[in-house]
Amino acid sequence: MEKLEWGALPEGVGPRGEPLFIARGAYKDGLHPGKAGPQVPNGGQTKWVPAKGKANSEGIFVEGGREANGTLLYIAKAATGRSVEPGKAGTHLNGISYAMDDREQSADTYMVLSHAKQ
Repeated sequence: MEKLEWGALPEGVGPRGEPLFIARGAYKDGLHPGKAGPQVPNGGQTKWVPAKGKANSEGIFVEGGREANGTLLYIAKAATGRSVEPGKAGTHLNGISYAMDDREQSADTYMVLSHAKQ
């Protein structure tokens, strides 16, 4: 399949020819794989919530990965004044960490992706 400019690879095609991407979301107290795309409604499964400082998730933030030692990393974004940058947040980080201008940047105030309550 053709690679999109921003680096995501579509792994499916919708009924109108739109690309579909692998995703996951909260469903009936679980975390289920599924699809995301321009015509797939969110269904209230996730939402962006404001955060400041360390991400204290209490199990509601969407896991994006883990550090080498197993510490969870959460999906986050921050407005930088010239863009909105995706990045990572965690209980061990003082805010969001994101790549810009060939180095790691950080911000204390950000948004973190959260599972909406079912």
